[in-house]
Order: sequence, then C-alpha cells, then structure tokens
Amino acid sequence: MDNKSEYGKIFKQLCLERGLRLKEVAGDIISTQTLRCFEADEMSIILVVFEKLLL
Repeated sequence: MDNKSEYGKIFKQLCLERGLRLKEVAGDIISTQTLRCFEADEMSIILVVFEKLLL
C-alpha cells in the first residue's frame, strides 16, 4: 500500500487553473524551489505554511 500524498499535485493543478505563477504563490512565504518540490510530491510542508499558501 502506497501512502504517498498527492497534495502537492492537487495544489499545483489549482494554481494552474487560476493562472498563478510559482513565484506569485510562493511570495515571501516559501522558496520557489521548496514549492516546486512540494508540487512534485517530493517533499511535504508544514500545515501552517500550506495554509498561508492557500490564502
């Protein structure tokens, strides 16, 4: 059983649908490299950071 999360891919799809660029989403909250890794589901981020990205 694979427990790998796909939150990053879902988040990326939402951003693409809204026409948001990686740099715009990351802002001063997180580095673009970290966000890129999260969107590729290569790493996770803490909930507080995820909530800020959603705003």
